[in-house]
Amino acid sequence: MMKVSQAVHYHLEYHKANSQENTQRCVEYVLKKFNVQFQERSIASISEEDVLTFLMKLTFNRRQTTKRNRYAVLYSFYNFTINTSLPELKNPCNNSVINKIFRRAYPVQSRILDKDTIDEIIFRTTTLRNRLMLGLMACAGMRISEVLNLTPNDVDERKLILQKPKSSRRGEVVYIPSKLQRRLNDYIRDHKVQPDKRVFPISYSTSWSMV
Repeated sequence: MMKVSQAVHYHLEYHKANSQENTQRCVEYVLKKFNVQFQERSIASISEEDVLTFLMKLTFNRRQTTKRNRYAVLYSFYNFTINTSLPELKNPCNNSVINKIFRRAYPVQSRILDKDTIDEIIFRTTTLRNRLMLGLMACAGMRISEVLNLTPNDVDERKLILQKPKSSRRGEVVYIPSKLQRRLNDYIRDHKVQPDKRVFPISYSTSWSMV
């Protein structure tokens, strides 16, 4: 019978060939810990109690969304093994108690601001740096991390090249209005930002407090 270490290896190889980097990291985190605990055991010998204990320890004091995501990784791992190698294997994650504990978190409805409110917030922002950052997030839909990673080399007139975007796609770009482009170029020139240096060299926590 297949060992856990073998099944984990096959599943990780599949993700290396077919999944984006963010997905790979998430899967590797869960399965490598699962492998450390059960690697020499037959995968068929892993009981529902084993899985529940493992997941409870892995997700202790974590948010429900994180708990669900890590449960989903293990659930998918078992389904992959069943579909590719062991059709008679039962998925222990199908247990109703486990599924209930790691149920999907109900999303909290965020307040959606209208355009006039967003424009007013940006207008009332006192510092040019913060106003530019808010403008990039509002007009181009950029995330804070994407704004913080922006360098002059990434600015091509109205086109901005995103470094390390959330999607993990290389060469992803966004477009900004001409007025915002001129302000950004003026800021880069006035602050003498080197081509390969960050336009906004502040920390993630500082930017969040600004938002």
